[in-house]
Amino acid sequence: TRSARGRIRIYFEPAPSTTEGEIPIVGDTYYYVYYRYVFAFDREENLRWVRMVDETIANATVGPRGLLSIGEQGALNLLAVETGNDLWTGDIDAEIAAASIVAPGFDAGGAGSPGEVRDIRASLNEVALDADNRLVPARAFAIALLAQIQDEEITRDLLDIYAQRSTPAALREEIGTSLRQRTTGSQFLIAALDQRYDFINDTQSPPLGLIVPALLEMRDSAAVPGLIQQMMDHETPLDVLPLVVRGVVELGDESVVPPLREFLRLYHTDSTFRENQEALVIAAEGLFRHGGPEGRQVLQELIGESRTIEALAASMRELFDNEQTQAEAQARAEAEAAAAASGIAAR
Repeated sequence: TRSARGRIRIYFEPAPSTTEGEIPIVGDTYYYVYYRYVFAFDREENLRWVRMVDETIANATVGPRGLLSIGEQGALNLLAVETGNDLWTGDIDAEIAAASIVAPGFDAGGAGSPGEVRDIRASLNEVALDADNRLVPARAFAIALLAQIQDEEITRDLLDIYAQRSTPAALREEIGTSLRQRTTGSQFLIAALDQRYDFINDTQSPPLGLIVPALLEMRDSAAVPGLIQQMMDHETPLDVLPLVVRGVVELGDESVVPPLREFLRLYHTDSTFRENQEALVIAAEGLFRHGGPEGRQVLQELIGESRTIEALAASMRELFDNEQTQAEAQARAEAEAAAAASGIAAR
């Protein structure tokens, strides 16, 4: 039928079995069709090829040479099992609402060569960047498949797709998930940190909510200078500033102490942060962790200033209180362990 259910299908054809307990399929391939997109997989779920056809596929059938489909405007295509290229095309010049195809063994006598497999990366990018927003779920599926490719350049592809102003929110969400699962291409994420908002030149801030979580997963300390620049940039949006500061703290070492100290001294009394001090609190945690005695002295000075945002001062006091509590607990545990060892020795 002409419905979503009728246009989203998995096609395969069982083949005669020569091994007990096994059900082979024709061409060792099954085809996932989503309107105009065709994804071909082998039985181990490896992607063989991707193809975007001109018309929504009304129905299809699997034969020994590949997938024979009919489109809603009457186009017939035999897609080669090896490559997805057209082996044969036809046209019945009619609008198709529903169709049944009976073509057992159809091999399109005189059909052309299957040709070369088109680059998988290029094909997935083509699907992901297609402008048809009816097909967003399949475009998100293409992004997930693209992200599984280990080529470093894929990270740049994902950033480029995200940067398109026409990219729907669902695709951006999938890109964020996919980037956090990648382990290569961090250099492209780091390069994106150099972007700056500029009204005159119509340039936007980098998508920090996308970039920083991926860098944290990759644990790439080379990102620290760029993150520090974003932390100190007054154009960095306040809603992602805590994430940026977290990146500086988690990926940095003692070298991040001066910028964290400067950040706290600049903004510890700023009313902009009165409703949400998270970025300042994280910076204080970083100074407490990396700053040694001098960093802690700075925190004590800020706690003592009457103009320091009270919630921030309370968080900084809590850092010292928690450390004292942990030290006391550890001392008690060590004393109890020593007493128990002494008792055992005495017995």
